Amino acid sequence: MAGVVSATHRSKPGDFPAIFTRVSYFVEWIRETIKEPSSVTEIPKYLRMFGSIFNRP
Repeated sequence: MAGVVSATHRSKPGDFPAIFTRVSYFVEWIRETIKEPSSVTEIPKYLRMFGSIFNRP
């Protein structure tokens, strides 16, 4: 993986802001973060909106 882009919509990319990042900058943080099993049992409310972005007509 070389980079990550924020949520955009393929048919209307101009409707959503695009934010890019270089993964190599965050590799150590990613490794440390994924070492421990996740204790999240429910998707946080602020992340649920992404499902509605991608399922728009």
